[in-house]
Amino acid sequence: MREAIQSIFKSQRKGSGSAQKAKGFTLIELLVAVILAALVITPLLGFMINILATDRREQAKSATEQELQSALDYIARDLEQAVYIYDGKGLHGTGEDGIADNIDIKGEPLLAFWLRKRLPRAVDKKFEVTGDLCTANKADEERECNDYFVYSLVVYSLIEGEDNEQWSNAARIARFETHDGIRDPNDSDIYKVPKDDGFELFELGGGKSLEQAMNAWEGSIDEAPTVLVDYIDQTTGNRDLEQRFLDNNYCLSPLGLTTDILKERNEQDPKTPEQLKTLPSNAALTSFFACVDTERTLAHVYVRGNALARIQNKAEYDKDSPYFPKSTITVEGVGSIE
Repeated sequence: MREAIQSIFKSQRKGSGSAQKAKGFTLIELLVAVILAALVITPLLGFMINILATDRREQAKSATEQELQSALDYIARDLEQAVYIYDGKGLHGTGEDGIADNIDIKGEPLLAFWLRKRLPRAVDKKFEVTGDLCTANKADEERECNDYFVYSLVVYSLIEGEDNEQWSNAARIARFETHDGIRDPNDSDIYKVPKDDGFELFELGGGKSLEQAMNAWEGSIDEAPTVLVDYIDQTTGNRDLEQRFLDNNYCLSPLGLTTDILKERNEQDPKTPEQLKTLPSNAALTSFFACVDTERTLAHVYVRGNALARIQNKAEYDKDSPYFPKSTITVEGVGSIE
């Protein structure tokens, strides 16, 4: 009996030794496993990185498209109040034919117009007689106050990208404005509320047409700008862009005009199609400009963004790339000069 038990224990020890020898992997097995894992994981990792990069670009594109549309909506609301819009001749002409040299603002002025700015609850109801203003005092809450309108010159410019912490290296659109103050109803040379520094009102009459009077404006804009939108395409000197936007006849179709219509308006000195475009002939950037018909107070505005500038330092325009979203609006000003 004793010998039988000892035989059983011996057989168990032999079995456990065999099991111990069977545990673990050899070095070759580990190397094979690592190689197989690399062959499987590497393409999956590359695929995942590509998905993340694509998603990042699509988010940048979506954000740029939304910002462009918001900017154009803002410009459209401005233009709807316009009483006069400058075309290319009125903006970049020489001498009394252009105001760009007088404006002296940062960037390239590419859209300029006059509007009547509303000042809510600014004057007493009997202002035309008493000349009294409405202030922010509590006593004025029950006072009968009326809105007041002053003329304002609004200019949008395209500013090239700068290497700073606040803005991107792409271009951006900025809004400048200067407006009149509230004049004494009994003496227009006296201001009840001061005008902006540099503001000068246009002078009508004197045998000049409305366009001639507006183009002869000689004020200035000293107010700080408001940046409307960043990440505007900063590409310069691209032939694909030049062929489309620097074409002399580009503005005719968006404005519904023809060369014959321009000749009918002024047979002695007809305006050329190129003079409708606010983009100067020597412009380096073509990502923001307007086509303007001053006679109908009508403007067609074009903006092109650069979504790739959000995720890389510099991105040049590619006509086949979807990451340079474009947007346009056509707006007619409904304001009037009084």
